[in-house]
Amino acid sequence: MDKDEYWLLDSAIEGWYSIKWLVSDDIEGSFNKQNHGLNREQLISVLDHLFQRGDLLAERMEKLVPTGFFIPTQTEIEDALSGRLDCSYGLTSQGGARWEEVSQPRWERYITAGVYADPQEGAEVIGSDRQMVEKYDSLSHQLLGVSGVPGSKHWDVLEPWQATYWKVLPRGYRVRFSYEWVEPSPDPRRDRAVTEWLKEIQNWYTPYTE
Repeated sequence: MDKDEYWLLDSAIEGWYSIKWLVSDDIEGSFNKQNHGLNREQLISVLDHLFQRGDLLAERMEKLVPTGFFIPTQTEIEDALSGRLDCSYGLTSQGGARWEEVSQPRWERYITAGVYADPQEGAEVIGSDRQMVEKYDSLSHQLLGVSGVPGSKHWDVLEPWQATYWKVLPRGYRVRFSYEWVEPSPDPRRDRAVTEWLKEIQNWYTPYTE
C-alpha cells in the first residue's frame, strides 16, 4: 500500500464521505487531516484502483437518501467529483483489514462519545475497555461540556459492539446519562492533564509514514 491509497482508506475509517469533498477548497477542514496532494487525474486513478480491488464501496444518494451500494466506473467517479453524481465512499471489511495491517490500531483506546440535543435523551460514552470509558465519563464536563444528572447513569454491555460501520469488536461498555450543560473548569493544571490524556486516546493507531 502506498501513501495515496492509505490516505483514502484512512479518511473513511469512522464514516462515509461524499466523493466530491475530495476536491473541495478546504480538504483539510473537511477531513481534519493534511491534503492528499493528488491532482484530479491521480485521484480518479487511485479511487478506481481501490474500488475495483474491493477496498472501497460507493453509496448512491438521491435527495440525501441512500439508494444503494455500487462499484463506480471511472466515468462515475469523475461525475461524482464534479457533483453530477451524488455518492459517498466508505471502507469494505477488506479495506478496513488492509488499513489495520498498516495502522496497527489499539482498539482498547478507541472511544465514541456523543451528546443528544435534548438533555433528556442524554449523552453516551462507549469503548471496549471499561476503565477507559469510566475515565472519559468522569471527564465529561471537560470533554463534552456536560454534567451528568445524579441518578441517571446507566451501564450496559454490547456483545458484540459495532465500533465503526465496518469494524465489530467482541464487547463494548456503554454508559448513558441525562445531562446539564456546564462551563469547563478554568483550572489550567486540570486542563493540561485532560489534554494529555485526550491526546493519548486520540493516538489509538499509527498513521502511515514513508
